[in-house]
Amino acid sequence: MRTNLRQIQKYFLLIFIYFLVASASFEGYFSRWGFYNGSAWSIDGIFDQTVSKPMVNRQLIPEIAKAIDQKVPPIIKQKVSQQFLIHIDRVYRTKNLNQNYIFRYFIVYVISFFCLLISMFLLRKLCIDVTTDKVSSTLAPLCLDLSIPIFQNRGGYFYDFSKLMFFALAMLLAYRKKLMWIILLTPLGILNKETFSLFIITLIPIIKTSVSRKKLIIFLFFITLISIIVSLLVSNHYKGT
Repeated sequence: MRTNLRQIQKYFLLIFIYFLVASASFEGYFSRWGFYNGSAWSIDGIFDQTVSKPMVNRQLIPEIAKAIDQKVPPIIKQKVSQQFLIHIDRVYRTKNLNQNYIFRYFIVYVISFFCLLISMFLLRKLCIDVTTDKVSSTLAPLCLDLSIPIFQNRGGYFYDFSKLMFFALAMLLAYRKKLMWIILLTPLGILNKETFSLFIITLIPIIKTSVSRKKLIIFLFFITLISIIVSLLVSNHYKGT
């Protein structure tokens, strides 16, 4: 009983620290770049499909936000939007917000943050698998997250956090030889950002250590096929933007 209580306390402390660091890192991004409102890269342009390529192709989170926006009752959207506006105005003083998209901004904001938080736990799992050292594996994601505002010094986007999550998950799956799951993950990764298919190529040295050449070729064939199909569908859908 005492051992179980200690485990619960450890996990609670881990979640609390990761949440705190993810919040600090996300604040560093959002306070500087926000939703790029009023610029050529505004998320509004992704919502209404007026922004130019390749930005318009990166629709995973915006499409989720649109779907939720259509399902949630207006009274709930109104209350959430009011509280969200108060929060971002007080903390970030974000301007040029499209009043029709406030609830969608909120969904993108929440999803992006939790993608960052989830990526920390995925990276911790990956590091434990590779090193078996829980201490260094726990510290590594903290160091990476605290460095993100530096990496985004020249620019940062909401889909960078989901991209990090997809990268971490793909690498963890590759290390554990879960090739089918990587194939299933690929369409979502590409819809988030088209460069995901290129990242899969970097996983080949990890994958080929324990699978046959035949399996590796089949894997690459399906990844390539899926990448081409998804890219063509997306490009055709947003042709002319």
